[in-house]
Amino acid sequence: MKKTIIFTFILLFFSFSLFAQNADLVTKIIETDKVSFAQVAYFSATYLGFLPDIATEQEAVNAISLRGISSIPENPYKQITYQKFAQICMNTWIKKGGLMYSITKSPRYAFREMQSLGLIDYQKYPNQSLSGKEALNIMSKCITIYEKENSKWKS
Repeated sequence: MKKTIIFTFILLFFSFSLFAQNADLVTKIIETDKVSFAQVAYFSATYLGFLPDIATEQEAVNAISLRGISSIPENPYKQITYQKFAQICMNTWIKKGGLMYSITKSPRYAFREMQSLGLIDYQKYPNQSLSGKEALNIMSKCITIYEKENSKWKS
């Protein structure tokens, strides 16, 4: 019961953080057992202001590719792996990373960096897929880090 309440608050926080995200897409990702590249691309692109919240997932895929956040996989509607997910999160919210990530910007080192930051559990594997709830939880933590970093520079 306690976990459910905490998870609900995290989802509410994330929902408010993303402003007026399309409610259907938020509901869809929560119910997804294996989140897709296109779903993650939508949250990245709308958070960064590349697209309005009424945009489609395909528009989001194109937007993050054009701006260098991530390359488009062969099938963007197929499940995303932790390492590809980590690369999108790093390029959207975290920006800075360790030496190897800074040099290569590769999905492998993005995954390792997010593990070292405590954002991804050490029991997870780079090629493992993740659920929509896990993705929202991790993106919420990334947003918190992003906002803390940016608030340092504003004060």
